Amino acid sequence: FTSRANVDVRGRYTETPPALQTLGFTFAQEDGQWRISSGPNGVVLSQASFNLVFTERALYFFDPSYAFLVPDVRWFPSRSTVPTRIVNELLAGPASWLQQGVVLNSFPIATALDTVTIESGTATVELSQEALTASPADRDRMRQQLAATLDVTTVVMRVGGLVLTTPEVGPGAVKNPQVEGAVLVGTPSSFGFATADAVATIDGISDTVVAAGATAATLAADKQTAAILAPDGVSVVRAGDASARLVDGRPGLIAPALDPFRFVWSVPASSAAAIVAFEVDGTDHVVQSGLPADATVVSIDVSRDGTRLLVYASTSVGNKLFVGGIIRQQGSNVPTALGELLELPVPAGRPIDATWVDDRTVATVSRGAENS
Repeated sequence: FTSRANVDVRGRYTETPPALQTLGFTFAQEDGQWRISSGPNGVVLSQASFNLVFTERALYFFDPSYAFLVPDVRWFPSRSTVPTRIVNELLAGPASWLQQGVVLNSFPIATALDTVTIESGTATVELSQEALTASPADRDRMRQQLAATLDVTTVVMRVGGLVLTTPEVGPGAVKNPQVEGAVLVGTPSSFGFATADAVATIDGISDTVVAAGATAATLAADKQTAAILAPDGVSVVRAGDASARLVDGRPGLIAPALDPFRFVWSVPASSAAAIVAFEVDGTDHVVQSGLPADATVVSIDVSRDGTRLLVYASTSVGNKLFVGGIIRQQGSNVPTALGELLELPVPAGRPIDATWVDDRTVATVSRGAENS
């Protein structure tokens, strides 16, 4: 048979190029009839059957600043045991590509699940004694992780049958950060959000972007900072500044990315290994990664929670779409490296752009051969 993807024991889905696989079975004769006596572990399903039998769920962990809840998407058989499965996986921690401090788990090490029940939007989760060692802040974060993962409004945590006090220590973390719904557009004479018959400019930003001759731009969620690509390189535009500040003057740069911590990500198209994150004052931080050094980078984009970098590239063996967890210095949020790279499937054709649609979905644009 030809396989296209697999799901491992922890619910991690991996899509692979179509490949012919052979499964071995042995048979034994019983009462004159041949029966399967042994076979490989696992279940083989068609794509249509898989979508009926399995359900997509997200485990939620925190970004290092505890400002955002970050999804770790898994797939589980659609059974009544799904809540138990997903809480057990939450306690076990994130997938390998989200480790190394990319995301954080608030549950104390070795915390185990006894039972979980959900009724009328309230989840009651019975945990082992290790949960008692969590601080008030971590108990609040444990509650937030469970509520987001189980998709419920209320969580009651218990240990030994007694309710685990979970005070709300601070404002809740943001799940799936939203962005401006209007389209951001730029022309040689204007920059801002498209309206029915004009472009709505952004105070303190638009005039500076136009004056710099920007050919590409990305805007922070609060509309107070923009990162732009102009003829002289990548610059930062801040509301109230008289002009753009050049931070990267290397040749051959592509459109920059801007993360929620105000770091500007920049890379020359000719070298995926040359990613640098700049502070708004121009301080540079080289970001180590396992990206192919000879790849031609088409686009980069940081997830809205600041934990993952999306890289669209062209290589000698075809187009590649990578997602890498961003490893940051604790306390300062300075990016230092990308963790294990997760490769996503991409269409054929010349790559043009890739972007985050939401906290767990990405989209690509490519040009078909007939349109080249």
